[in-house]
Amino acid sequence: MKIFNMKFAVCGNYGAQNLGDEMILKGLILSLNQSFPAAEIKVIEHFPSGFRSFFKSLFKESETKKIVKECDYFILGGGGLFGSLSFKANVIWLIQAYQAYRLGKRVLMLGQSVGEIKWGIIRYFVRRAFNKAHLIVVRDSNSKKVLEKLGVEKEIFVAPDFAFMLPTPAIQDSQSEHKTAIIALRYLFNLPVNFINILTDFCKFLLTEKNYHLKFINFQEGHESDAPLHEKIIQNLNSPEKIEYLTQDKIDNLLTEFAQADFVIGMRLHSIICALKANKPLIALNYSSKVEGIIQDANLQKNLLDPYNLNLDLLKKLFTELENQKPEYQPDLSTKFSLSSILAK
Repeated sequence: MKIFNMKFAVCGNYGAQNLGDEMILKGLILSLNQSFPAAEIKVIEHFPSGFRSFFKSLFKESETKKIVKECDYFILGGGGLFGSLSFKANVIWLIQAYQAYRLGKRVLMLGQSVGEIKWGIIRYFVRRAFNKAHLIVVRDSNSKKVLEKLGVEKEIFVAPDFAFMLPTPAIQDSQSEHKTAIIALRYLFNLPVNFINILTDFCKFLLTEKNYHLKFINFQEGHESDAPLHEKIIQNLNSPEKIEYLTQDKIDNLLTEFAQADFVIGMRLHSIICALKANKPLIALNYSSKVEGIIQDANLQKNLLDPYNLNLDLLKKLFTELENQKPEYQPDLSTKFSLSSILAK
């Protein structure tokens, strides 16, 4: 196969109002363009995953199906597609992989993180899907261990999240009389009942005792939006002149926002990645193995807190300890394999 005229079909959680997934997509396309300058890259919608629409799709040609049939490689990823947060999500992404296999395509599992999976039937199909893959690249060492534990026998490469491929704005130290902290939380139905109260009190501590200004950023809007969680905290703060609430339509350049900040409290994975790219002090709230994975790879375990076991004193103490400590994380973007060499085989 001549690698200079390859066709790639890319499938992932794109177009779903998630800033992190859009960063992954931009970084993935940048990486593919660097390896294959003349390649044709098409980002596709999901194959149908509802029961009725899925079986209809077996017999009816769709635009997605047409693109996949004509591509040389089907890319699934990146992102945290498989794990125990949602049974339905695992099913949706398995359908994407198996539809591509059914069409005889070489599947590239790229830039994924994989968490422990509690359902036996899902573990079985995930193991089969990854063992059939032409190439597996995960974005943290924990994911590699999970796949190996599942029984995946294919070689598994570890490379940084594709968002790290994006150019970072010049790091800026605040010239203002006050400092700024970015807060990017994630709503989960099983968060402790006192989670909002603890974060509210911590924000009051930043506003009053530390004289910080706060920027709340919604990494997810639409379905499972971060907005309700952020808004509940903001409505309990009495310093509107010190608070900026950034919905996605108010963000011109996400990475610039982080380059201009002084501290980050991140629960959303890509808020943590933005902090690492901008070399900013951070506290990471570990709601998922993908958060733990990147923090471990960055050797910043002391920056990690369990959102299910938070208390105000712990947050204050860790903030005071980390406030002036920059993480200095430099991921190896060269990776340990040659994508073009592998795909040329």
